[in-house]
Amino acid sequence: MKALVTDRHNRHICLLTPLLKRNRIMQTENHLIDDLVKVINGAAGTFVGMGREAENVLKDRLREWIGGLDFVSRDEFETLKLRVEALEAASKKDKA
Repeated sequence: MKALVTDRHNRHICLLTPLLKRNRIMQTENHLIDDLVKVINGAAGTFVGMGREAENVLKDRLREWIGGLDFVSRDEFETLKLRVEALEAASKKDKA
């Protein structure tokens, strides 16, 4: 079925206009579904926010736990690595 037809005066007539009007009436009459969709959208947004908050709390607790395990920082490790390499080079030089 064509959506547009031409009448005898070469005017375009949309055959879907009555259907569109009927859908518009159905949309305005069905407030229950509109309200339900709004509630679901609100709940989805809340759950996304709760997920982000849980992730942030978990990251913070993990950082605290790892921080308490007495690990060295990357800078300290690199500094110590350079000192050890310098001592090894000096030791090899003394042996030779």
